[in-house]
Amino acid sequence: MLRPRNTANSAAGMTLLELIIAIGILVILAGAALPLVHVTIQREREAELHRDLREMRNAIDRYKDDADKGLIRVAVDTEGKRNIVRRGERTMSCGHASSSLGDSHDD
Repeated sequence: MLRPRNTANSAAGMTLLELIIAIGILVILAGAALPLVHVTIQREREAELHRDLREMRNAIDRYKDDADKGLIRVAVDTEGKRNIVRRGERTMSCGHASSSLGDSHDD
């Protein structure tokens, strides 16, 4: 025959079965949340790459605009090194100053 449960003891704590069920539910919820975390991280990385790409595109456009206006001068023997020279500015190149108007000063 079944004995009646003591109400004082049953309210004091959880049984082993209740604990196992609660842990199982938590494991299932955590397992469902992990793929969402990975997708969120991937989307954040992609958004950062899109921002960087947009910034690079804008820099290339600004460079092209300056080149079209003749504000960028590249000497033949500079091995790909470019000095961006704006009108009226002086630049330091190879240890001597030169003006943007084409005249150079030897120090």
